[in-house]
Amino acid sequence: MGEIITVQLGQCGNQIGTRFWENICQQHGLESSGFYCGGYETQLEKIGVYFHELRSARYIPRSVLVDLEPEPLDTIQRGSIGKMISPTNFLRGQNGGGGNWARGFHSDGEELSPTILNVIRREAERADSLQGFHLVHGVSSCTGGGLGSLLLSRLYDEYPHRQHTSFSVFPSDVSGLVVSPYNVVLSMRYLLEHCDATVCMDNGTATTITELQTYVDTNRLLASTIAGLTLSFRFPSQINSDLRKLVGNMVPFYRLHFFQTGFASVAPRNVQQPSPYNSETILQRENRLLRNYGVEDKFLSMAAIFQGDVSAAEAEDMVQEAKNQHSDRFVEWIPDNAQAVSCQSIPAPRSVTFLTHSVSIRGMMRHFLDRHNTLYRRRAFTMWYCSEGMDEMEFEESAECLEDLIVEYTDVVDTASLEAV
Repeated sequence: MGEIITVQLGQCGNQIGTRFWENICQQHGLESSGFYCGGYETQLEKIGVYFHELRSARYIPRSVLVDLEPEPLDTIQRGSIGKMISPTNFLRGQNGGGGNWARGFHSDGEELSPTILNVIRREAERADSLQGFHLVHGVSSCTGGGLGSLLLSRLYDEYPHRQHTSFSVFPSDVSGLVVSPYNVVLSMRYLLEHCDATVCMDNGTATTITELQTYVDTNRLLASTIAGLTLSFRFPSQINSDLRKLVGNMVPFYRLHFFQTGFASVAPRNVQQPSPYNSETILQRENRLLRNYGVEDKFLSMAAIFQGDVSAAEAEDMVQEAKNQHSDRFVEWIPDNAQAVSCQSIPAPRSVTFLTHSVSIRGMMRHFLDRHNTLYRRRAFTMWYCSEGMDEMEFEESAECLEDLIVEYTDVVDTASLEAV
């Protein structure tokens, strides 16, 4: 089966993670008490991937929740999902990080990390065949970015043969944290070196798509997207049935593993039946949960996960038609690089969640790198990072790593253009 442990970090990661568990509990027919109340055999067939079954036939999430501030976790623990999760899986600091990446990586986070790793080891020991880890976090915060980077490196060292994926939320330009470019670039180095796949999203785009300026709706949208991407892990599927297969199909070169995701269409919260999805909208930028930075698309690979009454043949036809309509935007040297997955195991509105690997992701990387360099030229705010035990060279090394990654994505485009000629 292959179990997956979810690690939620910071206020952003924990709010999205809580919505994610609410979503998949409903899909798997679980009550808030953790007992099964559904009516479909397929709901239980692969439930062990994300849930651990107790002797009482009660299911609890394979999740570890971490925050350097106590209040967000206190709120979650009082809710219905919080009551499903073991109290020992809530790990909190007392002081918060103040947006300082170094505090999460070097000082406060370093102190808390042995306790976190012990809880993760206990969860791993419960698994019969551990498949890997999901990290849900915001990259610009102290906990999500700094402590998240620390945990990624430690988990990668301790579990080198398991899959490490992240659902990483990037800040919008109105995030309110002036040092967010530092935090993003520092985090990107660890996502590059210690992660097998990174799904990139941003709060600003998600808020625009929901058309409702409330973070509750934004978190619900991002969580629903993650739930959609994991459908083929949680229900019977012919393609991408586990994490390793999905990563293997999407990543042609190890360092190039940064994806974009989204819905083909998003309905307001009160609309029960989303409109039908057609092949044209699958690749539209407006439906992606990452801002358009003005860089032309060139797709290395794509996967579309359909649910509801969409047959495998219909799903395949939609994806193939989308690829045919935009054939010039797909590299020619990767055959069969657009895949369709149909999950009809439970009744659900017709919907699709898509995952694209496009070289346009370098636009986002360049945006944050340029802002990082603008601050760093004057060494602005660096003293707060160095006071937590961080070496100033880490700023330069992280920037060099991201610059190299941008060049690698650019080279893929240039190579494809030369071959086309």
